[in-house]
Amino acid sequence: MLLNNIAEKYISLGDAENALRYAGQGLALAQRVGVATAEGWLYSTRGDIYAYLGRWEEARKEQEKGLA
Repeated sequence: MLLNNIAEKYISLGDAENALRYAGQGLALAQRVGVATAEGWLYSTRGDIYAYLGRWEEARKEQEKGLA
């Protein structure tokens, strides 16, 4: 969850590039170790980042993955 928190901090600072990078790293780690709850949070965070960027379709897809 540390990588998710870092991603959220970057987006709060307006740095979407680093936010996506850390959320992606966290998602890869969560998938590798099989932590489904963390995957959901990270997909949701990625959806928030895409929404911040105005990339609505990508935001919707990531949020849906987070709810699955």
